[in-house]
Amino acid sequence: MKHPILAAIVLLLLSNVLHASEVEIIRLSDGNRDHAVLSLALDATIEDFGPYQLKHHKAEVQGRAIEELANNRGIDVLWFATSAQREKRLHAIPIPIDMGMLGFRVCMIRKGSQAAFGRIRNLQGWRASGVSIGQHQHWPDTGILKANHLDVVTSQTYDALFQMLRAKRFDCFARSILEIDREMKELQITDLEIERNLLLVYPMPTFMFVSKQNIRLAKRLTQGLTRIQQDGRLKAVVLKQHEKHIEDLNLKQRRIIHLNNPELTKETRALLGSPSLWLDFQAAMP
Repeated sequence: MKHPILAAIVLLLLSNVLHASEVEIIRLSDGNRDHAVLSLALDATIEDFGPYQLKHHKAEVQGRAIEELANNRGIDVLWFATSAQREKRLHAIPIPIDMGMLGFRVCMIRKGSQAAFGRIRNLQGWRASGVSIGQHQHWPDTGILKANHLDVVTSQTYDALFQMLRAKRFDCFARSILEIDREMKELQITDLEIERNLLLVYPMPTFMFVSKQNIRLAKRLTQGLTRIQQDGRLKAVVLKQHEKHIEDLNLKQRRIIHLNNPELTKETRALLGSPSLWLDFQAAMP
């Protein structure tokens, strides 16, 4: 070509077109099957970052998946409850993708023990009641409940907690509103029931995490999640996914007991001052 500058411009434009048409492969853990929010965020950034394809990568347990993510190997993005330790090791995208729903907890109790909970009106009343809570030894909830001076009995295994509740080792197996109905059905639990009056609420945001080395994906997810949060699409998805839980568990009529979460970083705690990031189910539901 006789004009080297023109040739360079053509090559640059061609390179950009080819790069834009490349499909970005984003690898997920098998444990993160529900990726509606992720897909929305990625769709919102196609014009900026190009097309993408999601691929699932087998990771048996969350700990192994986190290890692969931290080393930028095998998995590109995970989402789970945040903590100071996780934010130190990984790059957190600081937008709660469940709008705080993971921190809404109700009790699984023994049949016939409802009266013990009916007398509880607030946190001080719970502490004075002597009602104890069962949790897994390594779940972050355990530290939160203990930090709020509640009586907590722990187990090293999930399955044992149901038997311990039946054996009266504790009184309340605190479960997320997102999981308790599924557990009751899948495990065919008929000798236990869901407590009807109380709702434990503590800030436990679910963040998406990427490797600290994966700057491009961090930028893409931050941009995409910000867009769908600001235009209301995130809230619409969260309500669609969880409105049945809100209705079936009669959350609007329950007495709310607010707990502090001391495990939040200063940066994450600052997000609590932005109401638009969190779901107020009492206002959101008709």
